[in-house]
Amino acid sequence: MKYKAIGCLSMAALLVHTNASAGSDAFKTYGDVASFAIPALAAGITLYKGDEEGLKEFGLGFLLSMGATYGLKKTVHRERPDMSDNESFPSGHAARAFAGASYLQFRYGSAYGLPMYLASGAVGWSRVDARKHHWTDVIASGVLTTAVAWFTTSKYQDIPVNVSLMMGEDQNRTYGLAANMQF
Repeated sequence: MKYKAIGCLSMAALLVHTNASAGSDAFKTYGDVASFAIPALAAGITLYKGDEEGLKEFGLGFLLSMGATYGLKKTVHRERPDMSDNESFPSGHAARAFAGASYLQFRYGSAYGLPMYLASGAVGWSRVDARKHHWTDVIASGVLTTAVAWFTTSKYQDIPVNVSLMMGEDQNRTYGLAANMQF
């Protein structure tokens, strides 16, 4: 069981750790990867907990969120900032990420949801920075998927979780972020 916790923590560290900065290809890649990694992490945490009911709720919420997102893309026809097509509203990347974060928030609480909301916000920022979306596209995705998760997710039994974050700088002015979770 200790190895499962280490595995979950390692997945979270990979998700959070990036040398990306706004305007870089790495930041765009972060958004692309994290938009799939956040819901995958939500499903992984649910499987780790043996929460079969939660997995069903996550699946339903995710499917409804994605259906609404892509339905809106096909009906609203908002042009992207880079003028590549007219499927800017709402952001699919942000919708995937926020679907995972919202589920974790409503099912397991802020210890799980808050870090994933921050990671989802970075996904949205990466899409705006890449000129694929307007901020309103990202915000709409967050609101839509949070509303869906609120309706489809029930509270899981309270299990204490301790989370701590550290930020620092070493002698080479390299910055880092570390996370520690105890289950």
